[in-house]
Amino acid sequence: MDAVFIGHIWAIVATSWDDLVNLRVAGKQPAGASRPWLQIQAVTRGDEPEHVTLLLPMDRRRPSGFGIPAQEVTLEEHAVLVGERRFELRSQSSAPSLVEALPLRPQESPKVDAALVCFDSLECLGRAAHHCLRLERDQLTVARLDQTNAAPVSASLFFLKVVQPSVFLLEKWREAGRKIYLSPSGDPATPFWVELGYEHPWQDWLSKPKSESDLILVAEEGWQRLTAHFEPVFEHIDLSFTHEDVDWEPTRAAFRFDVPVHLGHRGEPVAAGLWVLDSQAGSRLEGLLQVLSPSELDNLQLATVKGPHGDLFVVREALVGRSKQDLPFGQGYASVIGLPNLFIPVDRRIEPPLPRERLRRLFHLVPGQLTVVSPGRGTVAASISRIDEGRFAPLSSLVEYLVHSASDRILPLIEGSILDLGRFALLPSRPDQVAPIELPQVSSSSEEVPEEQPEAVVPKAVALPDGPSGDEGERTVAPKPDKKRPEDSLSSGRQEALMKALDEAENLAAENIGLAPPWMQLASLQAEAGLTDRALETSAHAVWISRRAEDREGSALQFSSLLAQAEGPARVVFEAMQLARRADEDPIRFAGRLSNLVKRSRDLEGELSKRMRWFLWRALLAHSHDSIEAERVREEILRDLSLNGIDEKDAFPFVRRHVRRQFEQRTLPEIAHTLLDRLTEGAALVTKRTSRVQARGALAAAWAAAGKSEPLELLVEELSGPDTLPKGTAALAYATCAAAMAREGRVGARETFEWALGHLRDMPNGYEKDQVIVAVLDQIHFASLLGAELELGQAVLDLIVRQEAKWRCWQLKDCAELLVELVGAQPVLDALLQLLDDPEIVADAYFLELVLMSLTECQAGRPPSGPTINRVVDTLIGASEFDESAARALDVLLASGEVEVLNRIAASSSARSGLSAVMMESCLIRGRALWGQVDEGLALLGSRLDSVWSLGKGEWVTAGLRRLIPNTAHFGRPETGLRLIHAVVERLGASEGLSARDRGHLLSFCAAAAGRMGAHSSALELLERIVDSFASLIEGQTQGVSYLFEVLGLVVEQVIQHGTTERGVALVNRGVALVTERMTKTFGIDHPYFLHQAHIKCALALLSLEQFERGVQLLRTAAEDIARVRVFDAKDRIDLCLEGVRAMALLPFDERSRVDLLITLVDSALSGERTGQTADDHRVEVISGTVREMLRRESAARLALIKVRAKEERLIRDRVLEVPLLPEVHS
Repeated sequence: MDAVFIGHIWAIVATSWDDLVNLRVAGKQPAGASRPWLQIQAVTRGDEPEHVTLLLPMDRRRPSGFGIPAQEVTLEEHAVLVGERRFELRSQSSAPSLVEALPLRPQESPKVDAALVCFDSLECLGRAAHHCLRLERDQLTVARLDQTNAAPVSASLFFLKVVQPSVFLLEKWREAGRKIYLSPSGDPATPFWVELGYEHPWQDWLSKPKSESDLILVAEEGWQRLTAHFEPVFEHIDLSFTHEDVDWEPTRAAFRFDVPVHLGHRGEPVAAGLWVLDSQAGSRLEGLLQVLSPSELDNLQLATVKGPHGDLFVVREALVGRSKQDLPFGQGYASVIGLPNLFIPVDRRIEPPLPRERLRRLFHLVPGQLTVVSPGRGTVAASISRIDEGRFAPLSSLVEYLVHSASDRILPLIEGSILDLGRFALLPSRPDQVAPIELPQVSSSSEEVPEEQPEAVVPKAVALPDGPSGDEGERTVAPKPDKKRPEDSLSSGRQEALMKALDEAENLAAENIGLAPPWMQLASLQAEAGLTDRALETSAHAVWISRRAEDREGSALQFSSLLAQAEGPARVVFEAMQLARRADEDPIRFAGRLSNLVKRSRDLEGELSKRMRWFLWRALLAHSHDSIEAERVREEILRDLSLNGIDEKDAFPFVRRHVRRQFEQRTLPEIAHTLLDRLTEGAALVTKRTSRVQARGALAAAWAAAGKSEPLELLVEELSGPDTLPKGTAALAYATCAAAMAREGRVGARETFEWALGHLRDMPNGYEKDQVIVAVLDQIHFASLLGAELELGQAVLDLIVRQEAKWRCWQLKDCAELLVELVGAQPVLDALLQLLDDPEIVADAYFLELVLMSLTECQAGRPPSGPTINRVVDTLIGASEFDESAARALDVLLASGEVEVLNRIAASSSARSGLSAVMMESCLIRGRALWGQVDEGLALLGSRLDSVWSLGKGEWVTAGLRRLIPNTAHFGRPETGLRLIHAVVERLGASEGLSARDRGHLLSFCAAAAGRMGAHSSALELLERIVDSFASLIEGQTQGVSYLFEVLGLVVEQVIQHGTTERGVALVNRGVALVTERMTKTFGIDHPYFLHQAHIKCALALLSLEQFERGVQLLRTAAEDIARVRVFDAKDRIDLCLEGVRAMALLPFDERSRVDLLITLVDSALSGERTGQTADDHRVEVISGTVREMLRRESAARLALIKVRAKEERLIRDRVLEVPLLPEVHS
């Protein structure tokens, strides 16, 4: 050790790699970082040596502002004392700055997106370029060093930069002794390169040099700064090709191809929606009437037409897919997907497949007119018939039921009645020329003569049996006069009005999810439309949430009426209620029927929603008083709710659709034009064309929504010129323009999307392509193309499927939700199942978890199933390492496996130890909950919650508790679960081995588990303890900053989950006050970045809980300070401003003051560097981010969906906990 440093000195002591990574302060180096530093590596003696890195300023000043507080250490000649611990010196080195003094760490599997290779001769460079081109790596640039720069790199004179290099070539070059550097960010334009096999702690944070020709090479032996000008390798390659020129002259004759379109055979018939019967088959239609219920008659419409061989009956469905497909209606026809007015036979399809626009032009489709295509005869390919929709009349309006057995009483009256026409013979031919004759009034006992009605075309009367009594009487289906009442039929006009009323009722119900009247009204409309199953669930929800006496009575009557029409599993609920009403009539018979019904109910309850299961067992247990069965049902409903939340049987999809539509800005108000003008001015400052096109694309969509189409037209005109943009930029620009064109109803939107997909296909695989795929797919979903989404979405899916396996995992995970909405679940499901057959994916727990989560999402919340599941389970539990990713993957698989899987997991966990055993046993505990093994699961959970504290290391204890605590809510026994939670909380308070950050996170897990068990008061008490810990942070330390923000976000999230009560809002207000006070006191002067970040995050918390006035005031304070203070760099300013824009997006842009606040944030973000690539990137980021929030308000939509889901869960959980299944027993 140099004698200058022996003695007491201040140093930064890093005990782990994370300490070195976190040294920097939000991307900005303190002033002392640019002075010379000394780095010392030291280690303790013993079987388990501990390593430490010491960083000392060469000027012996006390370092400050680096995130880790400086410590006073004692340096000796061969040792160093840190506190009371002694370390032996291993190595030391000096560097001109802190960033160069930081040590490198070996890296086993680096990310290889761009590589820089040194060569010492032109011949070696040429061979390397040749090898790259043969492997289709053509993005090559080369630089030759200036002679003044040749010395630091020995004899290396040439640098070859390769994008997406071949790993095989890199290994070969490395074996040959070539020096290879990688770009940590993956950007080939970066000047910062690290030697292959190492990583630098600050490699993700280093700023770019001012000169684009700077080159910084970081290797184990030190840093090198060079100047190199890279050029495409093709400018230095001479190409020759021996050939003969043969001229081809184009012909002048124009020609077109004739492609015959015909009806091909389909492998399996599809469901019919229209049937055609000839006049001789009319009797068959009459026979069908006696087996159709009134609701099915309402759904069928009839028209008669004149065909070439006589009259034809045409029957169609008002609501497609609700009629009985197994009845012999006649020749069945199905509509072509996306063209509801074009029908072809159910066993045929149009070949070759054509786009919908082509089919619409080919068959001359007209709105309000049905086109029916039938197979032709002889040389004629097909026959086409057309019929107006107005010709159809509902069957229910043409049918009347009569009793034939009473005709013998009516016949004598008819025969004895005489109609005297003498009076009418005296009337003139034009009655309006004389005064009307006073006719005598008809007495009440006389027969009324019905008005003359136009004749309706109906089948002949059909005799029907007279009901269950078995009398000789019969029912007659006779023509019923058409009185043209809207409620008697579902004509096209009535259908349109009914669909509109349904949409309005769905919106009203979605806005009032906890009020019964809107849901009762919606159920009535759904029943009128024939949507009986949906109406039944809607009515069940109305009963569930009814609080007032009149609502309870009305909803109960409606629910009983709909339940009487129920079919399928819901029928058992009706039978249970009917049986409960007749319990006192015959107790012996009732007991036998009740026993049988209970057995059936246990088999069917899994197919019912949680509400219907509760109604079912409340009716069944009303007379049996089986308290054990009541507790079982209560446990299962609560367990299902905790494990699966609101699944597809409980949810109402229209609620989520309404939320998304509510926050989508199809038009921007006029007051937003000023903000768009500022953004347009910022786009004009962008110098690079690729960046400028991205900014203009975003602004064109915004201006189109504001009613100004000129920017969109100019951009489309520019893009139609010569193709000089990079593929990724062009794809994004085309997709953005296409989405705006589609939303404006412009012609050419689909073709523009296809251009975008063409550029996307030509991009090389990599992270950039992954991002562009997600962005293009998002624009397709945003466009609302009215029919073209299916083909475009399928094209994107086909492109993803052709990627490498790991890229497919990432892309399908990012795009799964959008793809399911565009192309349906099955194609996405098939693509994901292919990945489970890839051994490389199954062996990697991280990628396996991505695939399994995507599969669950594609199956609407159901876990994946299939023959490969057991193989995947065996691979997971047989791996030597079982970490948190593997545990999450196994969680998904447990719900689809068999109970025998639990035995295999138990056997594997018993052979493990430490954290790996805890992780696997947490899966076993969850499996016990899934399969109803409550007692065994709770016993194992209690044992593991006691033993996890003996793992030793704090991070191990934290990881184990993170997995175990949520399981306390999964067994449906809130009392037992809360006891376990309270025991954990007591241990956390007494534990000294955990940091404040870990304790806060674990307390939030306990609060979430308590909330899922309905103990909202206990959850809020735990959250209060977390907020109390804010005040205990040590002043002057920055490591607590992220903890404050994270925990404040967790508190807000839990308050939303429990319902925004006064106590919860007061708790968040207190947390906001503490955070603001602490940040002002600690960072108000030296580090304004953190202070402004605190203001914005606190404003976001307040706005999330609808504390709008205080939230906007905090944002205004932060925005004005950001605009005034200039001490932090441009990137920090942009991050703060965009975070403020996202917070403001929680509010609608309908007030001038809010728009002015956004303008302040945008102006601050756009100020900074005036030119250069960095400035361009910053401006594009600001413009795109702001426009996205203006048009979609994604932050507000995401928050609203979270609130809706939380409220749905609370409505079910609170009802189950508050209202016992056996009131008599529990009272």
